[in-house]
Amino acid sequence: MVLGGLTAGETPRRGTDDRLEGDAVLGALRALGLESDPDEQPRMERLGFYLAATAATRSLTLVRRETDEEGRPLRASVFWEEFLDLYRRPGAPIEECPGLPETVVRAQEDDGTVRGASCTARGQLSETAALATLASIDAVSPGDVERYTACPYRWFVERRLRPRGPDVEVDVMVAGLATHNALSAFYKEWTADGSRRRVTPERLGEALALARVAVSRAVADSPSPSTLDEEWLLASVEPAVLGLVERDARFLPDYAPVELEWSFGLEEGDEPIDLGGVRIKGRADRIDVGPQGLIVTDYKRSKASSYAEMGREGLVQLQLYALAASLRLGMPVAGGLYRSLSTGGDRGFVSGAVIGSFFANDVVEPAAIDALLEEAVVTARAALEGMRAGDIAPSPDAKRCAYCSALPFCPEGIGS
Repeated sequence: MVLGGLTAGETPRRGTDDRLEGDAVLGALRALGLESDPDEQPRMERLGFYLAATAATRSLTLVRRETDEEGRPLRASVFWEEFLDLYRRPGAPIEECPGLPETVVRAQEDDGTVRGASCTARGQLSETAALATLASIDAVSPGDVERYTACPYRWFVERRLRPRGPDVEVDVMVAGLATHNALSAFYKEWTADGSRRRVTPERLGEALALARVAVSRAVADSPSPSTLDEEWLLASVEPAVLGLVERDARFLPDYAPVELEWSFGLEEGDEPIDLGGVRIKGRADRIDVGPQGLIVTDYKRSKASSYAEMGREGLVQLQLYALAASLRLGMPVAGGLYRSLSTGGDRGFVSGAVIGSFFANDVVEPAAIDALLEEAVVTARAALEGMRAGDIAPSPDAKRCAYCSALPFCPEGIGS
């Protein structure tokens, strides 16, 4: 268990202007009949620290900064001091903690090296067991390829270490899962008896009623929200689902969804798909089939990326899913579309022979689709090679860093 940020002002967090603090603010709230507890946040952080520290089974690592960027000394968090006070006379240095369990103290020198630890090149793993684990990676998901290509360090932290904040019941991932589950359940029930291949304008009302039932079930199966933010996230599921079902009445009129949450290589007996030097596994949100072949859909809570943005940002998820589906289902690739659940946009790449309303810049020739698919495979091979070698150098980007869980401790992360 590794607990970082144990510097005064970081943990517990220092008060900010947007928090309900101060006698004037509290007095105004009481006048309105509203009660606010300014000590609730520190108490919750103290509880989180206690739960995390006592969850350690083999080792506990506490991390703090001793100086700021200008070299000025920084005080330790009160949690740091109180933890050490369990084993020492209050205020005494760590060296005077006779009751402290077996401990290794490491400190960073002025030149960036760490006293008490072996030096290693930044961005390159050298620990034998870790390298052996990475070298054994057999197959990767399109999401892993995109994450690694964008920033190897973020991939390593989020996909291999998988840190998670305490006491988070409902987050964006939970809301996204509920949305996907509701859409999948709706379409499976809508097409179950074979009389309805897709949503049409004539039966839209019936489809929306069924979609509302699917949403209520998906939300009921999600963790119960405990904050306003969590309630808002779950409340966003219904308009996202209903909006997409309504758009589907006119989306790809010659196509129909045939695969929902289509997975491959994830279960025993279902091998990953070899694309030539790299084996791919994963789960595609949806596959529609029509006269020109198959079109892969990936739902997005944020905006959808265009064909040009896919190239600039190194996005390969649609291409890899489409190529895997083409090999497994025996159909040509007619396109791949990101479908936004919030802005209502459908972007990506699609063959000019497909009937529908698309952005002109997203309509491409079949030869361009073939080239796009092959380029994605080359990207996936390079990513897999880097993963196996333990190459995890950070690749900072102001836009991506803002949403990266590794930002608080990334040596090159770009903060807001």
